[in-house]
Amino acid sequence: MGGYVGAVIIGLPLYICATSSTPLGAALLAAGFSPGAILVFLLVGPATNIASLTVILKLLKKRALAIYIASLVIVSIVCGVFIDFIYKYFSYKTDYRISSHNETYSFILHLSALYIILSIVYYTALSLKKRFS
Repeated sequence: MGGYVGAVIIGLPLYICATSSTPLGAALLAAGFSPGAILVFLLVGPATNIASLTVILKLLKKRALAIYIASLVIVSIVCGVFIDFIYKYFSYKTDYRISSHNETYSFILHLSALYIILSIVYYTALSLKKRFS
């Protein structure tokens, strides 16, 4: 239950869009959160952004905003508990650690990194030159 509450505490005040919450959810999963807690985070985070909360507050007032947030938290926790139940029932693997299969670095990898770094430096210098000239 602590993982669900932690996901709510992380996701509720955090202004995060659905696109950026996915990698953050993957990082939390690798850190040891359960899949259900990650689902809670993915549901609560994007649904409680400042823009949507402000619109609800102005159109429907404080009571409706409280009902919206409470129902969102309750439904997402119920869904999270259900997902964790499914994972346990079917004995799905829940230990997702970030690992690498091949830790040798190739020449192409280093060359690509150097190209990207040099491109960033070049275009930043070009932009600064245009701005100050």
